[in-house]
Amino acid sequence: GQIGQAMFEILGFLSIIFGPLMRIMYDFIGNYGITMVLFTILVRLVTLPIAIKQQKSMAKMSVYTPMLNELQQKYKNNQQKLNEEMMKFQEEYGYNPMGGCLWSFLPLLILMPLYSIVYRPITHFMGLSQEAMDTLTGVAEGLGYTAAGGGYDQIFLTDFIHQHWADFQGTVEGLIDVDFSFLRRDLSRVPTS
Repeated sequence: GQIGQAMFEILGFLSIIFGPLMRIMYDFIGNYGITMVLFTILVRLVTLPIAIKQQKSMAKMSVYTPMLNELQQKYKNNQQKLNEEMMKFQEEYGYNPMGGCLWSFLPLLILMPLYSIVYRPITHFMGLSQEAMDTLTGVAEGLGYTAAGGGYDQIFLTDFIHQHWADFQGTVEGLIDVDFSFLRRDLSRVPTS
């Protein structure tokens, strides 16, 4: 519903921010693999305060859990009294049962847009429109490219463009030649291939 739509908009917004940032790093470094490694380190540094907060929250939970279990055991036959004691416990110790969950989900808000950038390099990494994507697909099909489907089309198309760069150079403004090879590995490989 509305929460899902809001989450989708947040993820889309972060992709809009992260994509150009990663592109700037790529333009400076010139190697997709090294860019991914450095961008991952940057993201880890940004999420470090969240990870620390999550660890602290988990440490508090490990202290509170035996105390909460004791309350539940003591008042297992009196739900109203248990609720009262739980409220007192929350006030006395500043315990929030949902506090740990929030810190667990925040890194996902950062990691999901990164997945989208890697998964859709033409629209998110290069920042090209659907019209540009259609143009590139048309040129590629003229050269014998066949979309494999399965959701990896942009990765395969980007790799095809790299292999036939002379035919694509200058066809679409903003198109870059992305070499997916890194440490003798092809980063465009996906489980289906």
